Amino acid sequence: MSITALKTLSLILMTIDHIGAFIPEMPIAFRWIGRLSAPVFLFCLL
Repeated sequence: MSITALKTLSLILMTIDHIGAFIPEMPIAFRWIGRLSAPVFLFCLL
């Protein structure tokens, strides 16, 4: 996977996390899925 694809994936995951955080009654799984974005972004920094 290219860095651009990883960053796009992380952006989508972060959006899911924010949806889960700011919209009431969303499943907690949205927050769990969204937490995967940070490690991917950190990987792209190396």
